[in-house]
Amino acid sequence: IISSISNVFPEYMIFIINNVYSGNYKSAKEMFMKMYELIKCVNMEPNPIGIKFLLEEEGLINGYLEFPLRKLSFNNQIKLKKLFEGLCNENISDWQG
Repeated sequence: IISSISNVFPEYMIFIINNVYSGNYKSAKEMFMKMYELIKCVNMEPNPIGIKFLLEEEGLINGYLEFPLRKLSFNNQIKLKKLFEGLCNENISDWQG
């Protein structure tokens, strides 16, 4: 799931990895914790349904799912979209941790 999230928020994962490599574990952990609820939420239904929903939200894929996959349930769409929009509203270039 972590590698899948990097397709949706590559700049966040780059931030985390760069901070780990530079020894700034506190900033890396703080950013990871910002993403943690989204990561958990993506896994509420079988993989890759949650990630495909997010990629569709970003306009990166058309949302077509082959059998046996199905669309994310409506309630989980609402939860995931709320978390997604919250992270999208973050300005990572201004984030200091």
